[in-house]
Amino acid sequence: MDHRRNAVYCSPRCRKRAWSRRRVRSYRFAAHRWPAGQRRQGVSHKVHYILASIPEDAERFKTIDAPPLDERARVRRWTTGLAKKRVGQRPDRPETPAQKVAAIHRLADDDEVAARVATDVLRRPEVAAKVVADDTAPAHGQQGSDHAAQDRGRP
Repeated sequence: MDHRRNAVYCSPRCRKRAWSRRRVRSYRFAAHRWPAGQRRQGVSHKVHYILASIPEDAERFKTIDAPPLDERARVRRWTTGLAKKRVGQRPDRPETPAQKVAAIHRLADDDEVAARVATDVLRRPEVAAKVVADDTAPAHGQQGSDHAAQDRGRP
């Protein structure tokens, strides 16, 4: 059986560091999409790798030269989160309220976890007041009490 068919070339340096095949492929992919003259010093390999998904070479090379404003650091620079945002991927750290809500939903997909989080959050008086005042939420508690009243009326 010829194992070289699916093999990725790995230099002796690579074998010495025991890099995984996946890591070698990611480095090769980024190196292929970013010729040496187009790579930017001070920008991480991960950012180059993420921006490598921009299909047009000219757009990709122009993009890396115009780093966005990092709101947290108040400086223009590339971070993995900003690079993911630029190419339409989910950022590492949610920024907008909608992204934060989506992240909470992903983390609390288990009913037990969701119940615990809801209980903890509802202990905050400001949050509880907003929930009580929200007339868009379904009135599940009210339906439950109606069913209980019906059950009590039965002989």
